[in-house]
Amino acid sequence: MEDSQGTIALVIPIVAIAGWLLYAIVSVVMRSRIRELEVRARIAMIEKGMVPPPERDPGEFEKVMNSTQPTAASNYRQYRAYKLRSAGITMVAVGLGLWVMMYPSFRVGGFLVVVGLGFLVSGLFERSSGRSEF
Repeated sequence: MEDSQGTIALVIPIVAIAGWLLYAIVSVVMRSRIRELEVRARIAMIEKGMVPPPERDPGEFEKVMNSTQPTAASNYRQYRAYKLRSAGITMVAVGLGLWVMMYPSFRVGGFLVVVGLGFLVSGLFERSSGRSEF
């Protein structure tokens, strides 16, 4: 009796993990197949001389087509500056958090508060840069 319960207790997590992996694989394959079909439909429209609609966000498509956007190198520099600034603020917050953690009255709670404040400051810098996505 005990042996069968132990086996069931071992099989359930294995089946759950295997099911999750199978679901993830099927999901990725289906998404790639749908994307492939979308691309083929666009190519077929272009070959017939039709103008395909914007792919994802029509507003963004129009903005890109009608305005002078910065070059790809400029976008990369802005993206890299954002990532480095975010990493720097996070590292400073972790350092301050470890320093605060040395005081007996603060310990782990003080560390988490300081790191959380670092993430908030990093988020404020991201919002003030005027770009919500990179």
